[in-house]
Amino acid sequence: MATNNVYAGELTSRIVVEVPDTQKTGRGGKTVTWKPLFGERVSLPAKWRTTVRVADTVDHDHVAAVESATVTIRNNKRVGAVCRIRRIGDTGEPWDVVAAPVPSPNRMWLEFTVQRKAAAL
Repeated sequence: MATNNVYAGELTSRIVVEVPDTQKTGRGGKTVTWKPLFGERVSLPAKWRTTVRVADTVDHDHVAAVESATVTIRNNKRVGAVCRIRRIGDTGEPWDVVAAPVPSPNRMWLEFTVQRKAAAL
C-alpha cells in the first residue's frame, strides 16, 4: 500500500518509464517496441527499495533468481500496469510492473512493484 511518508530526499534513484508500441507487420503479425512514456531524455526521481530475491525454477537443470523491488514516484495517471521500468545506471534487463500502481491516500505518491528475472544460477 502506498504511503504518505515519502520525502524528496528519499527519491535517490532515476527511472525511465516505458510503454509498449505495437505495430502491425505486413503478414498480419505484430511487433512490439518499447518507447519512453515521457520522452527520450526524461527520467523521473524515484524511491527504490529492493524487496526480495526468490529462486525460480526455469527448467529441471537451471534455477534463476527473480529480483523484486518496490518503487515510489510522484503520482501520475499515465503510469500503469502495462509499463516497464529502466533504472538509470542498471545494466540488466528492464523491470516489469507486476502489480497495479496504487496512489497514496493523499494522492501525492504512486507506489508499485516491479520484477525481473536475473541471470541463471
